[in-house]
Amino acid sequence: MHPSQSPYNETDATTHIELVSRSSPSESNTSHITEQIMTDTKVSSKKSKDKKYPVEKKKKRPSTKRKVIMTKLSSARELLSMIFLPILNILLTIVLMGMLVYVYVNADGKPIDYTMASMKVPSMVALLTTLLKMCIAGGIGYAVSEYKWVRLQDGGRLSLIDLYDACTRGVGGAFRVIASLRLDYIIVPAILFQFGLIAIGPASQVVLTTYTGDYYCLDPTEQFNGGLNHVKLTEDDLSTLKYPFDQRLNYGVKEQYVAVFGFDTAPYNASIPINYSYDIRSISLDFPNVTMFLTDMECKNGTFGETQVIDPTTRNAVTMADFYGTSQPMVAPRVFYAGSMFNRTYYDIARQSVPSMIDPNGRPEVRAFVGDQTFVFMSYQGQATKKTVERTEDIVVRECTLRTYQSNNTIRTGLGSNYFVDYGYKELINMDYDLLINASFWNDDYASGTPRLMLNAYSYQLTLMTVMTVLKQDAFQDRLANMWANNNPNRNTMENFLRDAFNQTDLAMSLVRPERGPASTFANGCYPRDSVYQLNPVSYYIISLICIVPLLWWVLMWIISLYQTNGISRGNSQIALLVTGFTKSAAEQFKGYSYASQRILFQKASTVDVSFGEVKRMDNRAGHIAFGLENELHPLRARRRPMSYRPS
Repeated sequence: MHPSQSPYNETDATTHIELVSRSSPSESNTSHITEQIMTDTKVSSKKSKDKKYPVEKKKKRPSTKRKVIMTKLSSARELLSMIFLPILNILLTIVLMGMLVYVYVNADGKPIDYTMASMKVPSMVALLTTLLKMCIAGGIGYAVSEYKWVRLQDGGRLSLIDLYDACTRGVGGAFRVIASLRLDYIIVPAILFQFGLIAIGPASQVVLTTYTGDYYCLDPTEQFNGGLNHVKLTEDDLSTLKYPFDQRLNYGVKEQYVAVFGFDTAPYNASIPINYSYDIRSISLDFPNVTMFLTDMECKNGTFGETQVIDPTTRNAVTMADFYGTSQPMVAPRVFYAGSMFNRTYYDIARQSVPSMIDPNGRPEVRAFVGDQTFVFMSYQGQATKKTVERTEDIVVRECTLRTYQSNNTIRTGLGSNYFVDYGYKELINMDYDLLINASFWNDDYASGTPRLMLNAYSYQLTLMTVMTVLKQDAFQDRLANMWANNNPNRNTMENFLRDAFNQTDLAMSLVRPERGPASTFANGCYPRDSVYQLNPVSYYIISLICIVPLLWWVLMWIISLYQTNGISRGNSQIALLVTGFTKSAAEQFKGYSYASQRILFQKASTVDVSFGEVKRMDNRAGHIAFGLENELHPLRARRRPMSYRPS
């Protein structure tokens, strides 16, 4: 038995003695006996207590100051555990935005193969934006999950719990609540922010624009850009003139087919092939100061009845009227040696017999065999179109003399095989006919420079005359002149045709076949700069810092939520929902729904108005926190206890 329940204890003994004393005040020896009995009783009782129940040593209570410190530490731990992840989220978001700005700023002007942390810029941007979206979405989840506990303190449909919860689950959750969307000042911004996060990724990549329009150029002294293999007109020997160097044996150029090829390309304005090497990285090459032939003609009007031509059969000079007579058909266009070319045509060269040795004193008779190369063409009304002329009034006669120039041109190439000639300064090649017949001079194998250029030009003129007059006239008329006329109806004149043909043969003769092997002109080369990122600072600053808006929003909502719930973080805790639970009257609303699906429960919850707060008590003490019907609960507005509060 516990001492406090003993049938005879110290208090009872004392009371008993007092009563005895009061009942016998007349007896003097009674007082002594009573005191003795009381003393014995106290001692006996004390010994009995000590024997059965040894006295425990009392614990020393902590001081008030220590209790305060422990309470503060507990509160600090509680606060730290509650805000750690949200604060970490805030810091990471700010750092990621700063890193995104840094990547954009650092990438601007860099080549597209530039890497950061072994990652190309688009990959780095994609990684940062993905992490940034994760942080923002997570922060929105923190804010919305906390604010639903505040929102329901004001009362509302119970289905708001599901709507708020869905908004914390990213875009997928936002899609779920669209059908049940309410104009709620928290739900609507949360959904807009969730969908807005989708656009950050594509927008961040669009900012990564590149620029490739710039280029740089290098001259041949800086590096080998390319080389053009062409004829050196002042050094290569193109002429058929050979020992004994008698001009009566000069048939023209050695490679006559080159001139024929040039004529053949005229109707189609085909590109004369050139032989050049190039750096595959180049976008254009300029080959400067390429010496080329440029052939033109000086023409004057003639007449059908008076202008003389060389009869190819008799080799005599006759008028065109005599040549055609009355029976020979007049098929235009046609080119003849002019009458002034008597005894120095291709027909005459074929029949020449000259001494086999060089005369040191020269042979003056050869001078009559050289001179300006002049031809006569007849055409139908001045056109290049092939036509049998019936009336002499339709015949146009022109007498022309060839003039060859030295032109210093720049050949420019682009991507592919196309090129064009930028014609530069041209200078007429003056023919020194006395030098041309000086066999002793040409016997020197090292003759070069201006004399070599002159001999090559003169031989080239001889070949042009041969191509126009000696080769098959039907081919000249059909395949060349008439085809050119069909392809150039707006320029259809005989002179335009011949000038186009001369231009093509000039290119072919100057570029196609070097006589002494490749003689390169080195190129100035232009190269594209590596494609670089060209970023608009306004764009990438907007993309990088636009996340500040949802960041500030969710931080503000989160802080307000914690304040309104007395600093207690419940978030998406399912345990918190179970612990709080319903009041009895609220639970009655869902009686019989424990087996229902989430859809049916949501529909039912959409019809029930609840609020979140403390259950009212008669003694005004803090009641259980729960979800209840209207007027059942007190709001949680006042901060009644510290955040480290623990129920007793």
